[in-house]
Amino acid sequence: MEITEFEWDDNNIEHIAKHSVSSDEIEEVAFDDDPWIRKGRKDTRYMLGYTIAGRYLFVVYVLKDKGTARVITSMDMDEKTRKLYKRRGK
Repeated sequence: MEITEFEWDDNNIEHIAKHSVSSDEIEEVAFDDDPWIRKGRKDTRYMLGYTIAGRYLFVVYVLKDKGTARVITSMDMDEKTRKLYKRRGK
């Protein structure tokens, strides 16, 4: 199922802000780029991509009904993850 919208509230917005990430940046990665999405543990998924400003983000979320994603956390990709992301599909 594809992401069509995000579920935001004070809790997840404040949590990602601790990593200096904004909800707008996550939505840029999801909707303005070709994000790399992988299955995580249980119901979580990982999304890797970059913002318009070129920031590489790692996003953990849960996909809910009808394409609504609830972000659990997000942070800058570490160097190893960034290299893996850049090599994908090659």
